[in-house]
Parts: sequence; structure tokens; C-alpha cells
Amino acid sequence: MNEFFLSLRGLDGARRVHLRGANDASIAWWLVRIAREHPGPVVYVEEEQRRLEVIKANMKLFLGASGERNSPVLGFPAWDVYPFSRLSPSSEIVGERMSALRFLRGGGQGVVLTSVSAMGTRVPPPERLNAAMIHLREGMEIERDPFIGSLESLMYQRRSLVESPGEYAVRGGILDFFSPQNAYPTRLELRGDEIDSLRNFHPQTQRNLDTLQGVDVFPSREIVFSPEELERGRRALLEADTPETSERVERLLEYLDADGHFSGMEGLAPMFLPDMTTLFDVAPGSALWVVNEAENLDETLQKLWDEVNEEARLAPERGLVSFAPERLWLAPEEIREELSIWPRLELGSLGLDAEDSEEGFEALRAENINPFRGRVEAFVDQLRSWRRGDESVVIVAEEKTLALRIQALLREHEVGVEILPRGASLMDGRPDVVLAEGKLGAGFRLPDERRVFFRAQDLLVGALGRESRRLPQSKPGEGFKDLNENDLVVHVEHGVGRYMGTRVIEHRDGENEFLTLQYAGGDKLYVPMDDVERIHKYRGGGVAPPLDRLGGNRWNKTKNNVKKSLQGIARDLVRLYSERSASRGYAFSAEGAFDHEISAGFGFEETPDQEQAIRVVLEDMERTRPMDRLICGDVGYGKTEVALRAAARAISAGKQVAVVVPTTLLAHQHWATFRTRFESLPARVEMLSRFRSRKEQGEVVEGLSAGRVDIVIGTHRLLQKDVSFRDLGLLVIDEEHRFGVSHKEKLKKLRVDVDVLTLTATPIPRTLEMALSGTRDLSVIETPPRHRVAPRTYISRFSEKLIKDAITKEIDRGGQVFFVHNRVQSLPAMQRLLRKLAPDARILVGHGQMKERELEDVMEQFVTRRADVLLCTTIIESGLDIPSVNTIVINRADTFGMAQLYQLRGRVGRDRFQAHAYLLVSGAGSLTKQARERLQALEELSELGAGFKLAMRDLEIRGAGHLLGHRQSGQISAVGFDMYCRLLEEVVQEAKGETVDRSEPEIVTPVAGTLPPSWIPAQADRLDVYRRIASAQAPAELRELGVELQDKYGAMPARALHLLQLGEIRLRARLCGIKSLQVRGKEARLEIFPGDYELTAAFLDMPGMVFTDAHAFRAGVSGRWPEDFDFLVQVLDALEVCKVSEGELAAKEA
Repeated sequence: MNEFFLSLRGLDGARRVHLRGANDASIAWWLVRIAREHPGPVVYVEEEQRRLEVIKANMKLFLGASGERNSPVLGFPAWDVYPFSRLSPSSEIVGERMSALRFLRGGGQGVVLTSVSAMGTRVPPPERLNAAMIHLREGMEIERDPFIGSLESLMYQRRSLVESPGEYAVRGGILDFFSPQNAYPTRLELRGDEIDSLRNFHPQTQRNLDTLQGVDVFPSREIVFSPEELERGRRALLEADTPETSERVERLLEYLDADGHFSGMEGLAPMFLPDMTTLFDVAPGSALWVVNEAENLDETLQKLWDEVNEEARLAPERGLVSFAPERLWLAPEEIREELSIWPRLELGSLGLDAEDSEEGFEALRAENINPFRGRVEAFVDQLRSWRRGDESVVIVAEEKTLALRIQALLREHEVGVEILPRGASLMDGRPDVVLAEGKLGAGFRLPDERRVFFRAQDLLVGALGRESRRLPQSKPGEGFKDLNENDLVVHVEHGVGRYMGTRVIEHRDGENEFLTLQYAGGDKLYVPMDDVERIHKYRGGGVAPPLDRLGGNRWNKTKNNVKKSLQGIARDLVRLYSERSASRGYAFSAEGAFDHEISAGFGFEETPDQEQAIRVVLEDMERTRPMDRLICGDVGYGKTEVALRAAARAISAGKQVAVVVPTTLLAHQHWATFRTRFESLPARVEMLSRFRSRKEQGEVVEGLSAGRVDIVIGTHRLLQKDVSFRDLGLLVIDEEHRFGVSHKEKLKKLRVDVDVLTLTATPIPRTLEMALSGTRDLSVIETPPRHRVAPRTYISRFSEKLIKDAITKEIDRGGQVFFVHNRVQSLPAMQRLLRKLAPDARILVGHGQMKERELEDVMEQFVTRRADVLLCTTIIESGLDIPSVNTIVINRADTFGMAQLYQLRGRVGRDRFQAHAYLLVSGAGSLTKQARERLQALEELSELGAGFKLAMRDLEIRGAGHLLGHRQSGQISAVGFDMYCRLLEEVVQEAKGETVDRSEPEIVTPVAGTLPPSWIPAQADRLDVYRRIASAQAPAELRELGVELQDKYGAMPARALHLLQLGEIRLRARLCGIKSLQVRGKEARLEIFPGDYELTAAFLDMPGMVFTDAHAFRAGVSGRWPEDFDFLVQVLDALEVCKVSEGELAAKEA
């Protein structure tokens, strides 16, 4: 096999290679092998962009950190906008493309992964990149303002915080900027006019990562035009002016005059540039082209070319400027001709049974490895068999804890395994079995090379046998950011008060910042910032309660009443969970026959949260206890995919699957999705709803009872008496809260001994999830899909011009529009208005009072893009997923609730293109205060995952009602949502026979800490830092926060350092469970609770430690705080080791 790869060095012309048993991981391996032997760059061409991402990740794993430095792996993706679009490609895509072009021009060893679509697009000459580049190095002299001007000229946009490529921010002498070609943004710190330091930092945490000696700053767009080129483009636009495009041309010329650029400029590059080049021209003569599925290339090229020509033909009708497609895209015959002159490998999976000796063909062979899932003995036997054949085995674990678990497991079976350092290369064959950290797409064996790569998670039933509680890191800026003066707050001990701002109070040891809270009668409470975790912004579901009185007893009575109302709920939750744990159901096998086919059919890369949800659902199904799991995720975050994977596992075991949804439209959509994904498998998917005729419904019902229907999707029709199943194995319930009481009772009967998966887009807040720990199986999907763009939200008075612009702009870029008008009687009048405003738009009308067949026909026409606008009522609210719809107009938005508006807005933004939501109201003066606040909240919270923040205002209360019963809103209003969750946690723990200890240690030290306003000027930012300090769960969090703050705001003042140190002392004391710690003069005193410790010799032998009574100690300190702080940390560390766990205490008591 080595001879095959070595022979590529002198390859001339085409060489055809069969791939036998290949998956994405084995293709990645072969590409790395090819790249190592080939002296120049390798360009790999794949039909599907999605596969390229998976192959790229596997290649990086095999190469390791050092290997990738010598042989980089880059992507050259296609633009993520339609041809002739009004939009520019995203900065992430631009960065990848520019990096790949620059690498190819250099001619070194490495791999560029590209799609057929990207390969056929013309590009600007790559020398333009270097001409516009700015090089920076440490110690170099630059003037701040001229450099900012240079960033502006390179199309960078100024922001308060740099989070995305193409942005920059300025804070005094600190400049942050994110060059699209770099993986991380750069932080430049000036000392006068000299660059004092260059570092990259993480865009989410804003934490510094590495020090850089130098950095190249590239344009934030793929093309930056010179004044001469802009003038050339101006003339070309005037020449392209026609009656259909005159309005568009006029607008573009205005943008050029005002800003020197406009959105979508890249798509009109041939009008500005005299010459365009191609990927084939950029690649050096030493390049090797590798084309996968070469036998399909002609068909793919022709399809893409037909699509581009169709877009060019339709562009003038849409008012878009266009030109002959060949000016920006290569015709199929040009691509074939270009490829024919290059050395290339043509890979194909056809002819898998052909002989290796077939003329003109060679073969690369791989074997897929089936998971062992808990069959450790069988795996060890297989491992020994591989080793007897002198095969090198690499077991790949996603994280270190899993690697250690596998190592210990194999050691128990007398198999020694070394764990390689993270980032080690896997290319060199090793004589034995090793463990590596990383993410392998799938296990495979290479019989000709005697190499085996096995995924660790395919050995265990679950990666660690249980679901880990991975709490997301809060982004900088969350927490108290939305707390404003005069807002109601809840203090744990003193009740509801009003936040009046912060106040700095001087005292003997310095000064501290306090929160000022006002209570009934004008009384004020000053809360020190280290107690900030005891305060929450009030959020309730009804009328806000009156202010409490300091020293009064109303607050304690209110808390006790709420706890009493929760005790019954908590008992029921704990009892139900115990009963489910004890009951027996069907245990599915660890590997389903259809798992691979269904996962391969997913057209996107799974997000980390989605992967976790899929994994735990399948693990639940493998247990004998019936699954009852709730999947909560924002709209469009991939909950349906989790249900698809579970359904595949169920029907591969011969079980039936029922998917119950609240609306006929959603049933129809799920039916289409499931049919498409299961069409190549021996599975019958049917729908039962009012969209089907009586005869069709009868056939489905009969097929279910006879076992001929494997998966059925339906509305409440599925719950009627005539429906029975031969062998139901999985019940999927979408948005259960939308079913009526009688339907819920019928669902309960279906649930007996059947695995149940419930999906909801109603956010389940983290506080509620933690409170319900041990009573409900919850999985939260919070990660947005890659390349997903959050919808932009606009609030406006009803405007015919705005409606016209919104519709025509969306149609112009090839998209579709939802227009929501929630009054059936006036839909015809609104249809006439829309036809007048957009005469060329194809408009359909849909509402819930239409006949079933009529409504189905309307939706079918719209989904198949035979119409541009769907004028409808709120029938589209739940679950509809039409990626081509990227604009929604909601008339009289002020009459909708926030949850409903949020669901409606979630119908757009499912594709990679920027979506727009227009909320129209009759007039700002006619809005109620509540309606205005709702709309403002929706407009503010437009980022991805905003559902979980909107919930903080409206939806959390709804989520609590769905989980705990709808009568809870009054209790939540009485104490506020956070306090309600706190009380719920207490009663749940009490129902389980446990206690919640919220006692805080008394801490007295000679120093005080605070955040000076001169260091962090914004009050909201200071409050958020105080909150993060108070809520830290581990000392390492505080250390990391300190580094982050220095990165963002510069050198840390002593008072801020003291604040972090005191936070760490308080946290460590809390973890130890000590009663008090006091430092006065040159003496430190500690008091512990009796019976909770077994004091070790290491603690008792600490220098200067003296008993003052049975549970108190004192020790001498230096009186110098930095030294004393380090000593106290050592004392608390030693004391933590002495603490007896709850389990040990219980054993002692027994």
C-alpha cells in the first residue's frame, strides 16, 4: 500500500481509484497520506460542503498539532449567498477562502478542501490580498488614529466588543480586531505610539490566549476596490440600467457615493474588475487534484450551471443587476477542460465488487467497525486478534476523562494502553495499542496498512455511563446587564424591594460599593457587592407584589405559603421518578441497523448540544427503565433530528413509533421530513390527520394494528379509540402543553412501559432545571446550528412602503415571505393590498377555517416554491420549517403575546441567509405599556438562542407551568421566579430526604475589595462582574475571571485584586463548610461546625496552628495581606481534605 502513495510523486494525467468501504474518516486518512507523499498542494473536490467539514476535522486529528503546521488543512467554501444577491458573503466564509487562496499561491505542502460549486467560481487575482495587507509586529511604531482609518478602509466595522470577523473595537490604547483569515481576533496594546504587545483572544470569553510576535491584517471582504475600479463599476452599473433595474441601480450608486461600497458588491465583481481569475490559475503547477465521486461530476456541474443561468434570467424580473454568468462562473466544459490538464486522482465508490486488476483502476480498502457498546470482553478479544495480526490500534476518546476510563477498563483485562499527549500525530504506525484524545467521525480498519482506528464511545454503553451536567459558561455581559434603576428586586431574606442604583460608602478600612434597595416606608438597605448573589431581579407572571417592609413578617409568611403549595408537587415528582426507575420496559440494542443511514442523511453538522441530546436519548433507550425525557431547545435548533435518530433505533428493533403533534400543518411537515429520511429504508411512514381522506385514515389505522405501518405522525386523531398499535416502542410528543386536558389523559395511557420523548421550544430555565435535578430527565439544546444567522427584528407603524420593500427585497434575493394577518374576515382585503404593493408577487392565502384539502394544496404550492408570499393567520406558529422563507411580516404585532411573537419569528432564519422580522403596529400612541414592553424586549433580544433570555421575562413562567402545573403563576408572582426556583429546590430535596445548606461563613479581613468606576466605567458591567464573583463555583473560575478582566480593561487595581482574593477566600470557606474566618492584626481565627471533620496530620502540623477549643483554631500571620492570602488558601485547602462527606456521615450515623 505504501507503494501506491509513493507512486503519486510522479503522477501525470488521471488515475482512477475505487474506494471500498469508505467513510468520511477513512477518506480523511487517505487524503493525509496523499498529502504527505505529494510535494505540492493537494486540492480535494467534494460534491457536498457538509462532508468537507467532517473530513477536515478528521484530518486535523490524524495530523496532530505539529503535523498540521507542516501540512495545513484549509477549506475553500462556496459563497453562502444566492447569485446576484443583495447580500455579501459572511466574513467567516470570506476568511476561509482568502486563507486558501494565499496558501495555494505559496505552493507548499498541504490540502485545500473545496466543493464543486466553489471550484467553478471565478476569484479576484490573489496578489490583491498582499497589496492590501498590513503587517504588525511587537515594538513597531504606529499612530492609533491613522491605523483605525486603515481598518475602516479595509471594510472593518467598529463595535463595542469584537465577536465576529471583520469587526474592531477601541478602548483607550487597546485595539481589538478580527481579521477573517485568523482563527482568533487580535488584541493590540499601545504604549504611546509603540506596539507594546500583540495577543490573540477568545471572542466569546474575551480572554487572552497567546502572545504574538507579529500579525497580518487582511481586508474583511474578499475584494476591496481601488478608486479607479469603483469608477469603472459606476460606469458598468449605468450601462446595466434598464426599466426593471433602474431603482436598484440608483440605490447602488447612492451607496457608492456615500460609503464607497454596498452589500452584495462581491457578486458584481466582474463589473468593477477588468480581470478575474480561477482556482485553477491560482494553484501552482505542483498541485494534485483529487476528485471524489468523479463519475457524478458532469451531472453536478450541469445542474449548478443550469441554476446559475436560471438566476441570471430571473434577476431582471426581480429588479436585480445581472450579467452573463460566464463572467463570474466557469461553464461545465471549461471546468472539465481545466481539470484534464492537471495530475489528478478520480475517486469513486462504484464497482465495489470489481476486481483490483480491472483495467485503469486501483483500490483503497477500508472496513467499518461496528460498536461494541458494553461488550468489553468481546472488544478485548478483538483487540488481541488485531494485535496477533501485528496491526497498530489507536483508540480515540473525545476527552481525557473518557480516555482514563478506557485505560482503567482495559487494565482490568490485563491490556496496558498508553495515552498519547493531546495533539500528537497519529500518522506513524505504533507497535501496540494506544489511546488518543480527539474526535473521530467513525471507526475503521485498513487491512492493507494493518491500521485500526476505534472510537472509545463505541465501547461503552454511554461515554461515562451517565449524562454529565455540563453547565454553559455565561458570556460576558449576561446576569445583571438588564437591571435598571427603579426595577423591582428580591432579596432572599428581606423580600421585594426597589433597586435605586449603587453607592460608594467610605469606612475605616477604605471604601466599598453597595447596592441601594428601597423598601416600604422609604427604608433603605445597603447590600455589599459580595452578597450580590442573594439578590435577583424580580420576574413574575402577573401583577407585581407591593414592597416588603424591612423587619416585617409578610415576606417570611409569603415564602412559607409558596413552600407549602410546592410540597405536593415535589412529592409527586419524586414519587413518579422513583416509580419510573423501578418499572421495566424494552431495552433496545446498543447499535441499530438504521443508525448510520439516518445520521448520514442529516444535511448539517450536529451541534455539541444536539450530539449530547442524541447520545443520552439512545442511552435511555438501551436501558430497561422506560425513557421519559424532555428535549428543550430554541426554535430551529434541531430537536426533530433527535426524534429521527430515536425513531431509527426503535424501528430497527421491529417496534412502532408514534409522533403526536398539535397541528395538522406540523403533522404534514414532519410526515414529509420522516418520509424523505426513511425512503431508502424498509420502513413505512404514514400520517393520520384531517389532511387525509376517511379511506386513507382507515388504511393507516388498519396498518398500525396489523404492524404494517412502522412510523405514524399525527394530531390528536392518533388518540382516538379506533387507533391501536401492534407493538408501540417509542412515543414522541411535540409541544405537549398545546394539547387539551382530555388529550393529555389519553397520552398518559399511551405512555405505559413505552419510551417517551417530549420536545418543546418553550425554554426550561437553568435555575428550574437545577431545582428539578433527580426528578425529571431534561436535555437542553442551547447551541445554534453552525452558520445560522439570527433574524433582525424591526418594529414599525403600518406602512405600505415598508411592506412593499420587505416583500420585494426578499423575492429579489430568491426567497419567500410569510405575511401574518390574524383576522380571517379581512384576509381578502389584505390580499388585494398586497397585490397592489407587489404586483409581480405570487400570493397564496391560508387559514385554519379552510377545508383540509384546500389548505394542504396551498401549503404544498408554497413549500414547492410555486408562490412567493403566504398570507396567513397564526397557523404557521408551531414547528413549520421552510428554509427558503427568510422574511416574515406580522400585522398588528401589539395584539400578540411575547411567546407567540417569538414562535412566529422563529419561522424564519432557518437558512444561512440573514432573516428579517417586521412587527407592524397601528401606531405607538395606541400601544398599551405592556404591549410596548413586549415588542421592545423582542427587538432587543434578536441574537441566537434569545428564547432562553426572552423566557426570563415571559416564557420561564410558562415553562414552569408546563412542568409543574398551570396553577403556579400566582405563586411565582408572589416571590419572583428565581426565589420560586430556590424554594422549589428546597422542597424537592426535603421530599428526597435531603437538606439544602445555604449558610454563609462569616469572613472578616483587614482589606476591602471593590471595582473602581475608573477601571470599569459602565455600572452594568461592574454589577455583572460582582455577580460572577459571587456565583463562582470553583477557585479556578475566579482566577480565569481575573485574567479576562485584565485582558479587557488593562492592569488590575489593588482594590479589584483584593475583591477577587476575598471572593476566593469566601468560596473556599464555603466549600469547607466553616462557620467563621477572621483575620485581625497578626492572628487568624477559624471556627468549624462540630462533627463534620476528621482532622489530618497535614492540617494539625501546619506552622503556628493552635487549638483554642474543640472546634476553633488560631494561627499567626505576617500582617502583610499578599502573604496572608496565600497562607489562608493553604489552610483552607488542607481543611477541605478533612471534611467528611455526606455519605460518610450517613454511614457513621447508621
